[in-house]
Amino acid sequence: MGKWWRPGSRTAWIGGYVAALGAVTLISLFIGFVMGVNHVANISILYLFAVLATAVAFGRGPAIFASVAAFLIFDWFFVQPLHQFTIADPEEWVSLLLFMLTAIVTGQLAAGQRQRRREAEQREREAVVLYDVVRLMSESPLEDGLHAVAERLRSELQVPALAVEYWRPTGELVRISAGDPPALEALNRSAAPSRVLHSGRGASSNAHAAPGRWVRIVRTARATPDSGGQSGTVDIVPIKAEDRRIGALLLLHPSERFDAVDNRLVSAAATQIGLAVDRNRLQRESMEAEILRRTDQLRAALLNAVSHDLRTPLAAIMASAGSLRQDDVPWTEQERQGFAQAIEEEAERLNRLVGNLLDLSRIEGGSLRPDMSWRDLGALIDDAVDRLRPVTAHHRLQVSVPPDLPPV
Repeated sequence: MGKWWRPGSRTAWIGGYVAALGAVTLISLFIGFVMGVNHVANISILYLFAVLATAVAFGRGPAIFASVAAFLIFDWFFVQPLHQFTIADPEEWVSLLLFMLTAIVTGQLAAGQRQRRREAEQREREAVVLYDVVRLMSESPLEDGLHAVAERLRSELQVPALAVEYWRPTGELVRISAGDPPALEALNRSAAPSRVLHSGRGASSNAHAAPGRWVRIVRTARATPDSGGQSGTVDIVPIKAEDRRIGALLLLHPSERFDAVDNRLVSAAATQIGLAVDRNRLQRESMEAEILRRTDQLRAALLNAVSHDLRTPLAAIMASAGSLRQDDVPWTEQERQGFAQAIEEEAERLNRLVGNLLDLSRIEGGSLRPDMSWRDLGALIDDAVDRLRPVTAHHRLQVSVPPDLPPV
């Protein structure tokens, strides 16, 4: 059935009573045919089929209407005197009253079973949709998951366009939409929503949570209505996390008004989206905190290592310089040249360490970025060996690079 035939709509309400009268009429024609051939006692029990079918298909009201209509039609056409609402035999009164009572009770029971079946189907629908929403947002990155969730909700609610928007921690507004291009254009063109869904009663130990109610937003005289494109109203469902509004669910629909089941569904979906957005924020903050913690650990270890590396050349420089200043020791020219060379080498080593520390601070600050491009690995190794030549001057270094290595 389409959305025009939703239970509780005006079309379904009128159709139920028309169908009830039609079912009673068909049973009456059949009873008239049978009574024309042979008199059958208690044949009015056949009306129970019409009452049961009406109760199962359309609910309590049309079933009661079918019971009363069957009582009146049977009395008018098949009970003596005919074509009058008076009854000649008092026993017929008892039979007709028992029939009507039985029909009403049977219709009530069948309608109750229909109502329970509808409630079970509604709960199943809500559970399936919410399961899909949670699964789609947990299996993919947040924005990819929200794209799938927007399309899933749009298809389930049968609206032309739907959008999910939320604010990032940086203050940037992100909008993820689903729908046909004309409907999306109308949704984006709308300056302000026409209704907002307020939160209903929360769940407690004694009662279920109640769906929220729609509150109409009255625009000021300055507001100009939308013109052109697809007509329709835009409704907004706030997305909250810990009593903080972090976004909204925007719904575009030309004329359809949601019932309590849809209200509960969009409220639950907005809650799950809010939890997913807030969970993503917490994960990001936790990752950043872990990165900072490990950075601090690495910085502490690096400082411990660098402090030793810095002391070594400083100690060598201080020792060589102190030896050169000793006037009571007759140093030869070759020894003086050795001290000067040691000072120069250790100063270069110290300069390298300080340069590395400065580069490290530039990397952490984001000012030094890697040059990402395809390189020949052999050329990179030769360049690194050439840069390390002052360190490896007193060592035997052997480099072996296969000629068929691909670029990196």
